[in-house]
Amino acid sequence: MVRTLGHADTPLPSVGAEGVIVRRIADMAAQGHHGLLIKARDEDGPESLQAALEPLGATAAFFYRRLIIEDLTPQPAS
Repeated sequence: MVRTLGHADTPLPSVGAEGVIVRRIADMAAQGHHGLLIKARDEDGPESLQAALEPLGATAAFFYRRLIIEDLTPQPAS
C-alpha cells in the first residue's frame, strides 16, 4: 500500500478518505503494528463490532460499507 502512495512530501489527492486511511495504516505499520481483516456477518453493524473491539485495545478499525468507510476507533490527538 505504501508504494502506491509513494514518499512524496505532498501526496496525490485521493477520492474520499481512503488515502488518509492508507497513510494511517502505513504509519502504524512503521511503528510495529500488524493488521487483521475480519469478515463481518450480515447482522454485524459498526456498533456491535466497535463494542467487541474496544475492550481488546484495537488501535484502528474500519467498517467498509458500499459508499462509506466508518472509523470505529478514536484517532489519537495530534
